[in-house]
Amino acid sequence: MYFVIIDEKNDNPVNDLVDEVIKAHQRGVRVKVVLEDGKFKENVQAYNKLRNSGVDVRFDTPVNLLHIKAVVIDGRYVFCGSTNWSKAAILQNYEVTSFYESVPDAVSLNISDWGGERLKEDVRWKFGVPPTGNANYAWIQHFIHHLSPNGIAGFVLANGSMSSNTSGEGEIRKNVL
Repeated sequence: MYFVIIDEKNDNPVNDLVDEVIKAHQRGVRVKVVLEDGKFKENVQAYNKLRNSGVDVRFDTPVNLLHIKAVVIDGRYVFCGSTNWSKAAILQNYEVTSFYESVPDAVSLNISDWGGERLKEDVRWKFGVPPTGNANYAWIQHFIHHLSPNGIAGFVLANGSMSSNTSGEGEIRKNVL
């Protein structure tokens, strides 16, 4: 998340969102939160509240900007878009965010435990079976699979994903091109 801004005021809906994340963790739901390092001042209060409640929360590296606002629930439900977790974003701004069910789309966050071991025979992997420990090439092939015959897709990935040859990624990349 780019922004998760909580405060002591009762009219901030982000306070409720963070409280619900903590309650989910307390119910035994595995929760991981990644906050934007470049917005440390804005996110530190939420970081401290989540961390003090036992939630696995961390800041991303300052090298890359984690600008997507995404939540993956149970490895299959995806909340993804432009909405920061701030009072202004929720109550005032015109934001675009989707909530839908899709196991493959959950891979868009490059999570290592995306469930790839259960999908080794998936019809979408026509360029090669993506590695189970990294979701980048599952995500790419998912979109290619759903393109119309004359469709066009573009992908923005971390630099390392375009040069990695581990776990068959280089072969998949060559087959795609």
